Amino acid sequence: MNWAQRIGLLNEPTELNAFAAGPAIDRGLAFVPALSGLGSPHWDDSAAGLFIGMTGATTRQDMQQALIEGIALRASEIVVAMASDAPITRISVDGGVSRSRYLCQFLADTTGCTVVIPSVDELTAYGTAQLAACALVETLETPQPSQTMTPNPCDGAARLARFAQAVDRSKDWHTPAVG
Repeated sequence: MNWAQRIGLLNEPTELNAFAAGPAIDRGLAFVPALSGLGSPHWDDSAAGLFIGMTGATTRQDMQQALIEGIALRASEIVVAMASDAPITRISVDGGVSRSRYLCQFLADTTGCTVVIPSVDELTAYGTAQLAACALVETLETPQPSQTMTPNPCDGAARLARFAQAVDRSKDWHTPAVG
């Protein structure tokens, strides 16, 4: 998000709450958020961030939508990898991206999981505060969900397959030149 704001693609995170057009990935536009390489399940530190599928008709809003979907699709890849070991039906989302209702709903739709948004934006910081309270023999209440997103029917596998094509193109970009 900071990168998108720094380059002028995004003014305010509230711009990422709703879009008039259908999902960008369904329209062939994708963003691979590999600004520092790709972690799990790819483990490619030479991968590069990538927008693919742009045309002369691509708008700033289309790119914003692809950006937020790229984040959700990367998270979906992790959910799929984890689900190979144990079924996953519920995902908790916190941090700045949890403020994007579009991202949370897109993630629910693509994974088929219920997405829970806690009442506290930063659960890591809250968990640290809970640990500090325990050391003082105090307790902090566990934050309750502020919103729950249930999945809408869609072809999440097709979205992930299309995204996988974009991810493949981003891989091995930052390799040393030979010769």
